[in-house]
Amino acid sequence: MKFVQFIFFALVAGLIVYFIVVAAQNPGNQKPYDQIKDRKSTSTPIWDIENSTFSLSDFDDASAELSDGVGSFETGGIIPGTVIIEGDFGSSLGQDRYIVIMTINSGGTGAFSYAGLFKNPNDIVLSDMEFLGDRIIVDDLLVAKGKYLFDTTILVEIKNRKPDEAFASVPTVSETIILGVDGDQLVQIDDNPEKTISEYADMIIVDNPNPYEIITSPLSISGRARGTWFFEGDSPVSLVDWDGVEIATGYITAQGDWMTSEFVDFSGTLTFTDPNVPYNNGTLILMRDNPSDLPENDDAIEIPIRFAF
Repeated sequence: MKFVQFIFFALVAGLIVYFIVVAAQNPGNQKPYDQIKDRKSTSTPIWDIENSTFSLSDFDDASAELSDGVGSFETGGIIPGTVIIEGDFGSSLGQDRYIVIMTINSGGTGAFSYAGLFKNPNDIVLSDMEFLGDRIIVDDLLVAKGKYLFDTTILVEIKNRKPDEAFASVPTVSETIILGVDGDQLVQIDDNPEKTISEYADMIIVDNPNPYEIITSPLSISGRARGTWFFEGDSPVSLVDWDGVEIATGYITAQGDWMTSEFVDFSGTLTFTDPNVPYNNGTLILMRDNPSDLPENDDAIEIPIRFAF
């Protein structure tokens, strides 16, 4: 009997110790997956962006001097601009890069949210900034790898307003803004290129180049399109820079009988000189040949690309 009592009390004591250890490792009765769901990371002391001085490229390179995450800059007007580093949203990207969310007011009524890409923790520089929206709510900032041919991709989850809603209304529409990190630059992926391209999949499929691929001259273009995309076996293509300035034009050529409604392989080559512009993103535009010149017969697919400079 005593032996049974000993075993019973030993088991009870073991359970008590177990629950004490679990409670210590999981305070506040927090479920283990709650820790996993907490994806936000805050600024680390090594960067100390909240107490730094840097230039704002989107505001005439005005110098912003921050203290405890808040600073001001000259706007050329009576009221100075303000910069606030949103401390709940920031992440190290490795290789001396750091991404944060900033709220900037330039002296008016707007509260402009930006993603800021910083470099050099010992001599902080804002290398690029990308506009996210005016008077929006930022819910989260996530870092992904290997998406859209960028080594690092930033996903900013926000709430925005419907197109017909006033700025005074509370943002309720959930959106995700995708940014690719390309060296010292942020490249905003305005639309999901895979979705846009899939909408044309019944008419034209481009195998090369891929969306956001780094291209060099000469550029080989290949894929397949329905015969109705061509006229006399050809259709025009155009390469433009980030500002829509045309860099090169040419044609893709059907590699078979184009007088069909079925798919036909095509190929083409564009020779170009890398543009002398501050950003290396551009667009390859493949246009449906329209000998009628009627607007209703116009069509084109756009492939976002990056130049190699």
